Amino acid sequence: MKKYLIPFIVTLVLLFQPRSAYAIESGPLAIYPTKVDPKNPISRSWFVYKVEAGESLKDEVTVENKSNAPLTVKIYAADATTTAEGAFTLSPLKEGIALWLIPFETKITLPAKTQTAIPFNINVPIDAPTGDSVGAIVVEEVNAPAENPTGVTIVSRLGARVYVTVAGETKEKLEILKLEKLKIGSENNSSLNLTIKNEGNVILRPEASVTVLGLFGARELRLGNLGQVLAGKTVDQTLSLDKIPSGALWASVKLNYGTTTRNPI
Repeated sequence: MKKYLIPFIVTLVLLFQPRSAYAIESGPLAIYPTKVDPKNPISRSWFVYKVEAGESLKDEVTVENKSNAPLTVKIYAADATTTAEGAFTLSPLKEGIALWLIPFETKITLPAKTQTAIPFNINVPIDAPTGDSVGAIVVEEVNAPAENPTGVTIVSRLGARVYVTVAGETKEKLEILKLEKLKIGSENNSSLNLTIKNEGNVILRPEASVTVLGLFGARELRLGNLGQVLAGKTVDQTLSLDKIPSGALWASVKLNYGTTTRNPI
């Protein structure tokens, strides 16, 4: 167990809420898995697979045009990454899902108020790395993009997440790279900035707690789940501290994580 200590003057807080999945639709477009497992609600929005290296599988994605006019779209796969704050986003790199997932159709025109199912294959290489690979199957408008009053061109695209776990030995390792005071507010309001890196090969969902030590003893704050940290990725988190007395204090942060065990750090 590693503890990082830092002095700070404290003060209110907000609990960090775990992220959740939402329907994948925006404006005239929607994209979602064609086949749904009623026992697994997440399958309504995301594709989740457990495979062996060298295995191939076939599935379908549904693309929907909700508008009153035809839409031409392209369909492609992309790898995923996270922003510095941990938000899920598409990566320009082509290393995993972007190479493995091949849609049967890459460009179609959808009539108004229609939907269509598009088959795709996922071909996992025999030398695919063990653990979690994350990406998305994306639908993007290819009609003339709209330009808003600021002169910025807007192109709509949506992605259904794809999670592929390749069987083999898993490595669960999380490192705290940095812990520092973010800011000191007024009236019992303070927060800490935490940088963590997933050095393993599977997605980790750490739970944080902060112990604050002052002249009148110690108090532990359980901040709950910090969301997912993709394998190999680094994210910044802001930990807010609630109902802490003002004054000179010391704080230590502990993260529990792991898919098969609860590993403290």
